[in-house]
Amino acid sequence: MLAATGTGSPAAESPPGLDFAFVLLGFLRGEETAKAIQLMLEYDPAPPFRSGHPDVADPKTVEMVREAAKAMLERRKATATLAASRLKN
Repeated sequence: MLAATGTGSPAAESPPGLDFAFVLLGFLRGEETAKAIQLMLEYDPAPPFRSGHPDVADPKTVEMVREAAKAMLERRKATATLAASRLKN
């Protein structure tokens, strides 16, 4: 599916858009990284990895993404709570 030549990586037989981006990301950074990013985006139409939603991703990837996103989600919740309290006043 991915043909790497000395001058580039053509996408001749690869799906367009994000599908190819995930294939390329898997090639360059490893399948685990590609799966984790795909899960973070919840990208699941016909992806190159079965990892676009917690229901279909492998448990190891789900746990890795949850741990990586924990601090961000806590900040997001605190910001939303603060914004909601200001709207009530």
